[in-house]
Amino acid sequence: MTGDDFAGRLARYARELCRHHPMPGGVLVVVDRAGPRHQIPFGVADVASGREPADNDLFQIASISKSFVALVILALAEEGRVGLDEPVVRWLPWLQAGRWTGDITVRHLLSHTAGLVMGGEGLPGGEALTWALRERASSPPGQRFHYSNHGYLLLGQVIRAATGRPLADVLQERLFGPLGIEHDAVGRVTHADRSRFATGYWPAYDDRPWLPGDPLAPAAWVELDGADGCIAVTARGIGRYLRLLLGDGTLDGRTVVAPAVLSRLGEPAAPEGEDVLAPDGYPPVTLSRYGLGLNHEVIAGRPCLTHGGGNIGYASFVIADPQADVGIGVLTNANGDCLAAQHLARVAHGILTEAAPSYDALPRADLQVRAGELPSALLGAFTADGTDLELRDDQRGVRLRDARGRTGRLWRTLLGRYVTDHPLLRPYLLDATSEGWDVGPYLFRRGEGTAVAGAGADLAPYVGHYRSWTPWFPDFRIAPRGGALLLCAPGGVEAPMSDERLVPVGEGRFRIGADDWLPERLTELARVDGAVVLLDRDGARYSRTFTP
Repeated sequence: MTGDDFAGRLARYARELCRHHPMPGGVLVVVDRAGPRHQIPFGVADVASGREPADNDLFQIASISKSFVALVILALAEEGRVGLDEPVVRWLPWLQAGRWTGDITVRHLLSHTAGLVMGGEGLPGGEALTWALRERASSPPGQRFHYSNHGYLLLGQVIRAATGRPLADVLQERLFGPLGIEHDAVGRVTHADRSRFATGYWPAYDDRPWLPGDPLAPAAWVELDGADGCIAVTARGIGRYLRLLLGDGTLDGRTVVAPAVLSRLGEPAAPEGEDVLAPDGYPPVTLSRYGLGLNHEVIAGRPCLTHGGGNIGYASFVIADPQADVGIGVLTNANGDCLAAQHLARVAHGILTEAAPSYDALPRADLQVRAGELPSALLGAFTADGTDLELRDDQRGVRLRDARGRTGRLWRTLLGRYVTDHPLLRPYLLDATSEGWDVGPYLFRRGEGTAVAGAGADLAPYVGHYRSWTPWFPDFRIAPRGGALLLCAPGGVEAPMSDERLVPVGEGRFRIGADDWLPERLTELARVDGAVVLLDRDGARYSRTFTP
């Protein structure tokens, strides 16, 4: 396959993805150790003007920033200035991060094994966010992988304490300069640089899952300097960084970091790793474990380094495959919960390494469920507490119809869930099970008179729709299902990707998630006329809204 053939076909495929995902545009970058191989812009950098992505457009890389921060910490450790196994309170004596504060080490923070919350993002400042950890729940460090933005916010403050300088300045001196990307990267997101960015977008309707045809709107602009996701780069910038990850710490004959520092970045350190997305027909990821700043995966038998990034209005993904000598980066102006960037990166990686079954067998970009795709057990008549629903194949795909004659269509998501435009179920994502369909407050099962226990009198005051001003996770619904409560989020950068059970852990307090070690909490703050009207989710406040 020629390079022009690859670039042309991937460009067309990327444009097709933009038609079926909330992704206006972006750029696909492919490199090897010697230099760049492909730079493929697609879609638009600005919807209003129709401008295509340009070479000098900045894209926020969000959590991929964590690997840059980790390189700085690992370099400081190599120099003997920071100990990976020393308590974090040595550098941050004010820290109160739950019951096990004194046991948390720098290594725990790097590998997401510190037992801290994922992140409430209820405040714009990193220092305030980490200070707000005090009296929050936590779990014992070193035992489990639990992704934590707060952990990397703390690492940024360790860097400042150890060097006496702001993180952005340290990144410029230690990484951007040696990489030769001083003009292709920024270490903080500010209003001063806003004109340099591709315009970020998010769904115009944040209270329902996005469907093809739904409008997009320019995303909220937020200034960022926290170490969990503060870096933005151009296509050239991400390409040179990927070349570094493929090599031994040098780039074009210039030492950027010591080989020992680079090797530690992706060495498996946590018992598990990030959730992975394997496109249909491509080799599965057989291992995923987080290292000290990057995720370590085994794809088609080869160790690879990966990381995703999602900010408000920007989603990105990188794969470095040293054995195959290929690095792939996808930068987009889609909201951070859009997985199309990861999907495109993995498709390109499969094709370039010949792990795909056939170049012509690209996964479908259109996610509408077609006739014949669902097993027979998921078709037919279902009932949930007297609400009837029928799913049938027809020429246009799968049609949903209720007893009132209302109809809708069904789409898949890249994570294997479903979404529909049926008005009854529009606010929720659908999960197919061996018994039927689980949707918000509904357990649709076969048979007449299926009874599903709702929330008891003690839980009923919590049921409803809640909103916050935080753009990271703007709203959720609390729905009763099977005698328990579930937190159901339609989307959002920091929103959970599945319906999460709310487990009572005290008066007016709930653990978010069924596993007893999870540190996230939802806490009641106020009631009016018997209904809960104000909740706290790990430092972010949500109020009951008037919409259903």
